[in-house]
Amino acid sequence: HAFFKHQIHWFSVLNSFMMVLFLTGLVALILLRTLRRDYARYALVVDEEEGGAAAEGEVDEDGKPLLSTADKHAEESGWKQVHGDVFRAPSHLPLFAALIGTGWQLVVLTLGVILFAVAGPIHGEVHEERGEILHAVVWIYALSSVVSGYASGKYFKLYSATSGAKGSKVS
Repeated sequence: HAFFKHQIHWFSVLNSFMMVLFLTGLVALILLRTLRRDYARYALVVDEEEGGAAAEGEVDEDGKPLLSTADKHAEESGWKQVHGDVFRAPSHLPLFAALIGTGWQLVVLTLGVILFAVAGPIHGEVHEERGEILHAVVWIYALSSVVSGYASGKYFKLYSATSGAKGSKVS
């Protein structure tokens, strides 16, 4: 078949893909265990503060006690410390919204050019005329500006009470 005329190392591509999946799963597993342990500990503290009888002998999957006497009087740590900062608006909101919009525009541009190059065998050879891919890059960049304006406006509107038009103008 004409699509397979170039020698591509399919095993290397598959190996890289599997490595990315494995590392993503590993990070997700670590994050999930940390969040589950923190949530269980905070639920016990809340139960005890509300007057419920929190069990002293409860342990996590590693056998460590979820709530010790030091935890009762200790300073809050972990996710409880940052819960107020997570949904706070950034200090330079218009600039940050513009950067997010531009990032989405570049993602759409990259995917569009890759799809154009992959679809090349469908509509003939991609490199028939000189500058055909560059022409596609310019057109896809111009068309993906809609994505940039939408993404930056939506992010700006999420953290601002004013309209999202200011955020999309910056991008």
